[in-house]
Amino acid sequence: MSKVAIKGAATGTGVFTLESPATNTDRTLVLPDEAGTVLTTAGVPASAMPAGSVVQHKYAILYPSGDISGSSSTYTEVSSDLRVSFQMLDTSNYIVLKFSTTSSGYITTGSTYLFLDVQDINSGPFTSDTMAFIGPGGSLASPASGTRIITGAVWGGSSRTVSLYFKTNNSGNTVYANWAGSLAMMFVEVMEIAA
Repeated sequence: MSKVAIKGAATGTGVFTLESPATNTDRTLVLPDEAGTVLTTAGVPASAMPAGSVVQHKYAILYPSGDISGSSSTYTEVSSDLRVSFQMLDTSNYIVLKFSTTSSGYITTGSTYLFLDVQDINSGPFTSDTMAFIGPGGSLASPASGTRIITGAVWGGSSRTVSLYFKTNNSGNTVYANWAGSLAMMFVEVMEIAA
């Protein structure tokens, strides 16, 4: 006959009580023949999620609000409305940074490229590469998107705030990162994926 043992922790002063409901019916709780964590109404702890699970997800949306234009050759934030603040649960996990636009904008001349990138608002890019670029030239109203996956070590485990940035390769020309004429909507997303 197998046995049931109740074992208290070696440390801690809290008291856990097993309490039955007020009922006149006999009930039997059958334990599964496997190790694991008992789930409660408090939800599934992130530590119990299998690899590949999304353990955190936050996002920001910028609705059509007029043209957001610029001509900087260094990265400039599109809008503070696209900021997402995020604190990792476990630095061994991965962070997925994503952005998408329903309309990526347009460029005033044929010699300019529009670059889009999700960056830390305090520390700049997590890597040196650019997530996406648009161009060259003319009017461009097609959707654009980009995705970057970084490790917890790159993130550093600290609380970060990320946002969408843009720049051009020709600071003498103007680009429009959010074209109101096309009812553009921009979206920044941050997910933590269990390793």
